[in-house]
Amino acid sequence: NYNYLKKNIEINNYKNVITFQKAVSDKNGKTKLYICDYDSGHHTINQSGGLEAYSRGREIKIEEIDIKTIRLDDFLKGKEELIDVIKMDVEGAEVLALTGMDNIIRVNTKLKMFVEFFPLLIEKMGGSPEEFIRRLLEDYNFSIYVIPDDYDAKKGEMKKINSVEEIMNLCKREEDHINLFLKKWQY
Repeated sequence: NYNYLKKNIEINNYKNVITFQKAVSDKNGKTKLYICDYDSGHHTINQSGGLEAYSRGREIKIEEIDIKTIRLDDFLKGKEELIDVIKMDVEGAEVLALTGMDNIIRVNTKLKMFVEFFPLLIEKMGGSPEEFIRRLLEDYNFSIYVIPDDYDAKKGEMKKINSVEEIMNLCKREEDHINLFLKKWQY
């Protein structure tokens, strides 16, 4: 995926993009990246349980490689308020990433985020989907909106989410997941 990113930057002749081959997490260090052989968008850190759970009965071959992890709060120290947008789709490691960017989220009043919410994968990573949403709503004061239909945003308006229960009702089946748009609201 990193090579795809570099090639995309090159093809589009972007000059304002710097790449780093690191995983965003709750600590600086190293971990395992589990490579998904059936979908390059499903690689995940720390554990392979999410790959196995979402394989839908396919026989899968799991490879792992060692990678470096970073906390965004450390990596972007002193630049927190320069961050406008964060896109987060990390296959269940959202709770870890959120913990590692706590200060960025708290000090940046104009931050917007696009986040995949996949309860099954968050649980396989050892996190609580309900606690993740509660933190977004209550600790960070985000307004949360569901982005309609992953593949055709013209099908409807974004729906505002007001509670943990409301969002969990949208993800009742094990394979259910949705994309969210988050923006800070002021008192």
